[in-house]
Amino acid sequence: MTVPRGAPSSYGLTVGESGAARLNLLHRVYGPFCAEVLTSVGLQAGSRIADIGCGTGTLTAWLADQVGASGRVVAVDGSGEQLEIAKRQTAPRTNIEFVQASAYDTRLPRASFDLVHCRLLLLHLTDPLAALRGMVALVRPSGTVICFDIDVTTVQSLPQTEAYTRYVITSMRLGGALGVDFRIGSRLHRLFQDAGLEHPEIQFHYPVYLRGEEKRLFEYTSLEAAPKRIELGISTPEEVAEMRSLFAAVAADEAIAIAQARMTACWAVIND
Repeated sequence: MTVPRGAPSSYGLTVGESGAARLNLLHRVYGPFCAEVLTSVGLQAGSRIADIGCGTGTLTAWLADQVGASGRVVAVDGSGEQLEIAKRQTAPRTNIEFVQASAYDTRLPRASFDLVHCRLLLLHLTDPLAALRGMVALVRPSGTVICFDIDVTTVQSLPQTEAYTRYVITSMRLGGALGVDFRIGSRLHRLFQDAGLEHPEIQFHYPVYLRGEEKRLFEYTSLEAAPKRIELGISTPEEVAEMRSLFAAVAADEAIAIAQARMTACWAVIND
């Protein structure tokens, strides 16, 4: 999820150790859903998989376990820092190959993978359609391309709170400034059709929490993105400090539920 096109400034979050804890938390929130869908689309022992935008390898490790010693996972990310963490987090597995490359030009062999996957990658790209077309080109006939992504505007508190109303507003401003689409999860199926995949399948997941660290996922995401918002003039340091206090109050109040961003799974089988 860290493979922006061009300058690193097109990515609004942090990479390396400073972002690893949030990514591990994200996997706790969304990982079971992703595993369920990936299993349902035919992931099996011996499969050859390309994991594009693998980040710190939270899902890469699970994929490697599913394909076993007879399978192979090629994990691609644009950030060397992310790949170093991914190597540590996926050890001692030996069926993973790590490649530092752009999502737009992975340099992987065409038509050679049973399944090509990305999670929370496309919303960070200025040209997600080009990246998806590149992913499709990597899939062998009868293989599957699958993407998981979110619509940030679906993050909400129940009842409504100032903290999460402001989170959505500032996030969408950040996305606009970066030239990316933080609502892409709601149009994944259309993106697949634009890429020439006529009959995609789709499934939603909308997790809700009353307590615990999982409740705070997008609180942490907002605070991690704060330096970029300040740099771009979207937020001031004073506003960030105020939001930090508002978030903390919501996290401590079990009468307030947080609906995390709705995740979309979209996949399609590549015809002969």
